Amino acid sequence: MRLRGGLKFFLRVGLIASLVLIGTAPAVANNIGSHVASGGTAAHNCNTSISSQCVNNNSVDLIVFGTPLATSHKDAINFAIADYNAKNPGIFLYISALGPDDVDVIVSDTTVVGNGAWAWGQCRSPATTGGTNPNAWCYPMLLKWNLAYEASKYPGTTAKRDVACHVLGHSMGLRHSYEASGTCMKNGSTTFVTMSSHDQTMLAGQY
Repeated sequence: MRLRGGLKFFLRVGLIASLVLIGTAPAVANNIGSHVASGGTAAHNCNTSISSQCVNNNSVDLIVFGTPLATSHKDAINFAIADYNAKNPGIFLYISALGPDDVDVIVSDTTVVGNGAWAWGQCRSPATTGGTNPNAWCYPMLLKWNLAYEASKYPGTTAKRDVACHVLGHSMGLRHSYEASGTCMKNGSTTFVTMSSHDQTMLAGQY
């Protein structure tokens, strides 16, 4: 169990009653789970690579802001957290004051030129791991905003919110969407700041 200590146990009991590519396929297809090919993206294992695919090992996602991290990225993450919590009553995402070893996701900025990824999640090294595919998990996950592509790919507020929704969806286990539009889980999207009803169904089934 990832939650440790009295506060985290209370949160789990009291508050609850793992790149950008393009592809199309039926909207009813599964797009959640570790090692799941979806949305034109091949399946990847839950590991320390930037193509890592993991799921959360329970319905709580404890998130901490690392450094460096732009204020605009914090704002986008907070917007996405509020939207996920409002639309998915079975999960709970929140910004934690706990240390990095006790949380699920550490968000920070980086600059990597030429890898094509606007943002991504990967297992930290070292990380705590468990589960088996399609429910392999790790914590903490590192959620990285790539500043190398910000000016050209996601300069505005809406685009940043789309990216935040996308990578937080990955941290809960959502993969790239097969839907033509209308979801932040669509690869390469910059105009949708929320998940689709199909994505919500996937999360409800997982948690």
